[in-house]
This record gives sequence, C-alpha cells and structure tokens, in this order.
Amino acid sequence: MNTPVPTPGTITHTTSASSETPAAARLPGLPDVLGALERGTLAPHAFDHRAHVFAAWAAMRQYGLEEGATRFRHALRCYCGHLKADDKYHVTITEALLQLIALYLPDDAGQHLRWQQQWRRFEQRAAGLMLSSRDALSHHYSEALLAQESSRQVFIAPDRQPLAAR
Repeated sequence: MNTPVPTPGTITHTTSASSETPAAARLPGLPDVLGALERGTLAPHAFDHRAHVFAAWAAMRQYGLEEGATRFRHALRCYCGHLKADDKYHVTITEALLQLIALYLPDDAGQHLRWQQQWRRFEQRAAGLMLSSRDALSHHYSEALLAQESSRQVFIAPDRQPLAAR
C-alpha cells in the first residue's frame, strides 16, 4: 500500500482503520510552519510574536537546538524577503529569543506527548516569552540598544542581564 507523501506546508494526518493504532497516531502532525515561511505562504497577520515563538520552538523540537535554530533563521529571512521587508529581520532579537526558547526546552522534549501537549507545557514554562519580543527581552536589553541599527545587523550581547546558557 502506498502512503501519500505530504507536500511541504500541509498538515500531515495519519489515519488507520486498525483499532490497534493509538489515537495519538491519528492526530495531525506538527504543521510545517518553516516551509510556509520559506515559501512566503503564511499571511502576515497570522505571524505575530506568538507564531514566531511557535515556529522557533517547532524547529528546535524537530531538528535539535543548533540545526533547528539555523533552519528557523533561514525560514524567517526568506519570509522577510517574500514580504519585501528585509529590514524587519533583527539579528539581536532573533538570536536572543532563540537562546531563551532553548532554555525552556526540556532535554527529552517530552517525546512521549503529542506536540500539542508539548507546546502547552512550553507555553506554561515560558510564559514570559509569550508577551512581545521586547517585553520578553526587557530584563536583558535596553530599548536603546535594540533600537540601534547595528543590533539589527549583528548579534549584540545584552547590556543589562546576561542571557543564561543552556
């Protein structure tokens, strides 16, 4: 029996007529939000701060911290390019948030849980990151530093409290 190959950007559904298939296996798979960003198919109004955090979380959950962060950066830059808004990409904010998100990812990533449950647990642990990017970073960065053009182009270390290392 041929299994259909999902196209990027679609939600994967696993179904089975067998009563032996666990219910969790029949639930939707993790959305391909990185693919949607890379293709520029995500509506700008749908990609708010919380969606940024979700995309980074999903990438690091799926690919590990380093590769996930690299894939997220690439997808976000592609998305900005599609929107003709390359100036919206802020290196310091992106890097700092990726570091903070990594702190809240459990080592085992709760692999026994469905992704929806993992995301809810992450949201609870990282409630401070769910505000806005500037609110989430306010303990680490002053507004003045984040407003500097240089902080948009290269990562600048915090001028307040250091970012904790994982």
